[in-house]
Parts: sequence; C-alpha cells; structure tokens
Amino acid sequence: MQGKAAFNDDLDLLQSLCRRDPGSYSPEFQLQRTHFEALLATATLRPDASAPELVALLSFVAHVAPCYQAEVARGIADQVMALLDASAETMDRSLRYACVRALAIMRSKDSADAFKVITLFFQILKVKDKALRKLVTEYVVADIYSCSKKQREPSLNKRVQNFLYSMMQDQNEMLVKRALHVMIDLFRRKVWRDSRSVNVIASGVFHRSSAVCLIAAQFLLDSDHVVANDSDESEDESDDQAPPGAAANSDGGNHRKMVMNAFKRSQKKGTRNKRKLERAISKAGKPKKFKAGANADLATSSAMMLIHDPQEFTEKLFSELQTKRKAERFETKLILLNLISRLIGANQLSLLNFYPYLERYLRPYQENVTMCLAYIAQACHDQVPPDALAPVIRSLADNFVSDRCSSESMAAGLNTIRNICARVPLAIEDDEESGESALLQELVEFKGHRDKGVAMAGRGLLQLFREINPALLKRKDRGRDANTAGAVLQKPVFGQNKTTFGVDGAEFLDSESGDGIDLADDASDGSEVLPIQGGIAGDIAESENTDCEGGNLDEVVESGKCSDEEMESEGSDGDDDDDGEDEEDGEENSAADEDDDQGDCELGLKAADDDGPAEVVARPRRVDMDRILGNEDFERIDERKAENLVKSTFADPSRRVTESDVQSQSKKQRQTLEERLASVRAGREGRVKFGSKKSRRAKTGGSSNAQKAKAKQVAMVGQKKRRETGRAAGPRFKKRNKAFGQEKKKQ
Repeated sequence: MQGKAAFNDDLDLLQSLCRRDPGSYSPEFQLQRTHFEALLATATLRPDASAPELVALLSFVAHVAPCYQAEVARGIADQVMALLDASAETMDRSLRYACVRALAIMRSKDSADAFKVITLFFQILKVKDKALRKLVTEYVVADIYSCSKKQREPSLNKRVQNFLYSMMQDQNEMLVKRALHVMIDLFRRKVWRDSRSVNVIASGVFHRSSAVCLIAAQFLLDSDHVVANDSDESEDESDDQAPPGAAANSDGGNHRKMVMNAFKRSQKKGTRNKRKLERAISKAGKPKKFKAGANADLATSSAMMLIHDPQEFTEKLFSELQTKRKAERFETKLILLNLISRLIGANQLSLLNFYPYLERYLRPYQENVTMCLAYIAQACHDQVPPDALAPVIRSLADNFVSDRCSSESMAAGLNTIRNICARVPLAIEDDEESGESALLQELVEFKGHRDKGVAMAGRGLLQLFREINPALLKRKDRGRDANTAGAVLQKPVFGQNKTTFGVDGAEFLDSESGDGIDLADDASDGSEVLPIQGGIAGDIAESENTDCEGGNLDEVVESGKCSDEEMESEGSDGDDDDDGEDEEDGEENSAADEDDDQGDCELGLKAADDDGPAEVVARPRRVDMDRILGNEDFERIDERKAENLVKSTFADPSRRVTESDVQSQSKKQRQTLEERLASVRAGREGRVKFGSKKSRRAKTGGSSNAQKAKAKQVAMVGQKKRRETGRAAGPRFKKRNKAFGQEKKKQ
C-alpha cells in the first residue's frame, strides 16, 4: 500500500511539472507512456483483472497528453476506445470507470474525435451498471451542448442527430430510453428544438415498450411548461441586463399593472380568481421575445405544435390505444388519453370517435373520474360538431347532475358541462318551438342548491350562457343586458370566425365616443370623406349617377350644399328611368336585393327599394379610419382589453383543463393525519419556542429569591418551614395544639 501511494504521489507531481513545462519533461512523459502501453496490452488480454497502476496512468496521460503533439493524444485516445469497444462488459469496474473518465477529459480538450466517443459511449450503455449509464449520459449531453454552443464542428450536430435517430429503432430497450433522455435533455437546454428532433421523440409513443411510450408521451405533455419556464428565465435575464429606466417603461409591466387594477375594480375577488388571473397574465401579459439564431422561430413553440401531421399522429395513437395497448394499466391509458385530448384541442383536430370512447369512463364510481372529465372537456374546440357532443352532455347530466348523486359529483358534472360549452357553445341543443333549452333550464336551477359548491357551479353555467347564448335561457335568467330595450339576442353559428379589420381594439374607442361617426356629419364639417371604390357600393353609386346640380355625389357631400329635397328629387328622377327594369327583374332578384341591402349598409350606403334609389345613410365608422391614433388612444385600448381579460379569465376556452377546474372548491377538504402533522411542523419552523416569556427575558438586577434562600442558614430556613406548616394546617390543628399545651402546663 505504501508503494502504491508513493507511485500515485510521484505521478501527481510529474503531472504538475509536465503541464507547467512540457518540453523539459518530455523524456519522463515518454517513459510513462511506454509503461502505460505495456499495461494496456496486459489489460487487453485479461480485462477482468484489477489494474490499479493502469487506473492511475489513465488519469495521468489524459491530463498530460494534450500538452504535447495532437497525434500523441489522439493515439492514446484511440487505444483506450479500442479497449472499451472490445471488452467493456467483461472489464473490471474500476478500470472501466477510469477509461470513461479519461475519454471524457481528453474529449473536453479536443484530443479525441467527438462522434467516435459518443457512439462508443452509447455502446457502453448496454453494460448493466446503473451508475455508469448515468455518468455516460451526462457526459454525452454535456459534450453535445458544449459543441453546439462553441460550434467547433458544424457538421457534428447533424451526424449525432442521425445516430440518435437510428438508436430509436434499436431492439435494445435500454439504448432507446437513453437516446430519448439525451434528446429530451437537449431540448430542455434549448439546443435541439427543431421539428425533426421533436418528431423523432414523438415517434417513441409507438414503441412496443410501455416505459419508452410513457417517456415520449410525458415529454409532449410537459413541453409547454418547459418552454414557458425558459421564456420566463430569458425575460428575467433580459430585464436584468436592461438599463435602469427600461424596466419601468416595459410593455409587460404596464400590462400587468392595468390588469391588476381592473381586477381590483371588479366585483369578484378571491384567492382562486386571483390565481387564475396570475396564470392569464403570465400567458398573455408580456410580448414574445425571439432570440437570434437558427431556432429563433421555435424558441417559444411547444413541442406539441411541431408535429408534422398531428391528425395522422393522433389517429394512429388512438387506434393503438384501442388495439395493441388495450391490456395496458389504467394509469398508462390515462396519460395517453391526456395526450390525445391535448393534441385535439391544441391543433383543433377532428376525431369524433374519441368522445364516445371516453364517455364509457364518465361514471361517478370510476377511478380517477375527474381526470376523465378534464380530458373530455380539453378535447373540445369550436370546430367539433355539436351533434357529436350532445350525447356526452346528456350522459353527464344523467350520471352526475341528479338528486341521487353526491354534491361533489354534481359540482364536477356542472363544471365539466360549463367547460365543454365554453369551447362549443352549441353543445346544448335548443327546442325548435320555444327556442329555449329544457336541459339547460334544469341545470341552471341548481344555482339555488343547498350545497355551496353545486350552487357555484350552477351560477357559473348561468353566467356563461348569459355571455355566449342568452337565447337558450328564460327571460328572467338572461340578465340585465339581454333584457334591455332594443337588445338583439345573437345566436352563435357553427364554424363562424371573427375577423379583425384595422387597428386591433379600435372598437373600444368607438364605443366610448358614442354612436360613431356619420358620413353626413363629416361632410357638413368640411372634413374629407374617404371615397368608396369597387364592390356593391361602387356599382350602385356609378349606376345611379346621382348628383346635385350636375355635380358628383361625393363632391356634393363634401361641399355640404346639397339639401335633402334635392337628393330626394334626384332619386325620384332616377327611379322613373329604371321602373321598367325593376318591374321585369323584381321577383327574380328579390333575394339578391336583400343581400345587397345588407352589404351596402355595412359600407355606408343603403340600396334602393323598388320605389327608391340608393342613398347615403348615417352609419358608425371606426375611429382609426378618420385619424391617426395616439399614445393615449392605445393606452385606453390596453385598459379596456385588461378589463375584458378580467371578465373572461374565469372561463377562458383556450387554456387546458385540469382537475382543479372540475372539482368543487367551495369546501375545504379534510386533511389526513400526515398532512396535518406536516402543516404543524411547517408552522414551527422559524417560530420562537413556545413557553413562558420570563425564561427568555434578559437577566437584570441582583440575585433572585431562590438564590438568596440557598445562602440562608439551616436554622432560619427550618424555622420558616415550620411556620408555613403550621399556617397551612388550619384553625382546627391550631386549636388542638393549644389544648395540648395547656394540659402539659397543668402537669
């Protein structure tokens, strides 16, 4: 042992000297290299034998060889790789660790080929050594990460990617799992975030092994959290690097302040609503920041959105779930169902047989039924036909929302129906005669239930339909806005999309300014009116050719000199010329005239009836069409958007559904014994020890009474004790002692 320690000490000293002055100690290095090659040849013949000298020399040559010629270091690296490739499984454990560490050190100093080392390390993963597999995986990830950051070999990334993609097809399950872990770790480090890498990882879902399938599925489900955390970190770093005045004037800070002020002004405040508001702010509060580089457009994308053909991928996964993975554990099925529902909702896919399949699990006695309820609501979007969801709504109402069910089941059923209807407003059908929905009326009646959780769920469903489709409710339940005079109840249309024209949010300024801007008012003020070119309005204006005193209509409107009588007279003259044509085509073009009237009203013109020409009518115009918006206008638009965000955050159909959205949150659940003990221990941390405060007070003044009593003489203390004993005995004892003393005197 002493010789071994001395040998190691000599090598450490020689290593330090060679690194300081390689030229002067070149003969010593060559001598140790010759000794190393001899021991390496011996280890090739007997790899299972212990070789402590070779272990020490491996560390020496790994640190010193890069100080000399590159050919020397690469030759040593090739010899070590040949030894590992030939006998890695049968090699002594300490020698195998030393070879792996030596290759990692030489690779960090560019003394070994990166691709050869990575491929060799993946072959070593077949060895049944858990600690070694973890070490090799860390080395591979760190090597690829450093190469991608320094870009020492531009073609290395593509070669390593192709090699890892080929590993996904290997029959060895361990190699496939390690390849998945490497690619997932590189995705989280923002190295490989291209669509090709994501699709290769996603292909692991179809692997025959359940462990590989779960790793790939969990990666797709958690990728949005990884990207969100990365974006938050990058934003925090950019905020730290910004100048002192930039943080106060950033759009993200102003947006957060406006949203919080709108939340404080709202009526519904509470811890739960505030948490949902924080999630909405983190999701849409700050503008996206893209980094320069090859993956700039993918820096904030979720892996689920990078799948090449999500429709085919989802159909294939759902088919395997029904056939090949039919005998899987229910927990594994839940993860795959979650992935399918997320894919359907995020990419707005059409997989209609998914809803009847998941409907079989919608029973109150089913295990993890709240997850199933969340998944079926998560798989809904506005492109799903309402007929496919009507049986699901009816099944939820029959199995969960009834008097025979518990209050928790009723609240979960109502919350699930609300989440489905928030995404598909037409999921609840209306009656053809009355236009109202009998099923919705039954569900809304639970707003007065004695259980608070059920009542809250019923009021949430009522409030949702007041916003999206109040026509299905009774008149007394529609709310104040729907019952005002002149209010039009608009029924949502399946497949209808909203299109924004002009500046986003300019309609908020229109609503604040009043009834809008009239064309006639603008003309009377002498302001310029934008000419209407093309379309139905242009055809009508050209065909009628209405003018006052030989002038064009636009010029007359601009000058403001044309009176209403003159326009009416002109209209009557033009109408006389076209009476014959109107009588011939009246019945055939009646439907087309109605459509033209509607389109002309939107453009600011009103088409003529059978007895009247087209005329200019007063219609509201957007503010951004007449003037350039300033900073105050955009600030007001942001404030109004923040107010709308506070109102719509609590039923946001774009976010995913979790168990907490389905479960009843009105009652505090009873804690188990372990949870109560954990809360008690957490409350004791950092708290002053319980007890009297006298012992914790600082000692001041002289000695205490107890210390003084110890210093008294024994006779004085005994006298005091006797007095206390007699005083404590009472009057009866004193009387008896007095009588006994009198008798003693008589004697």
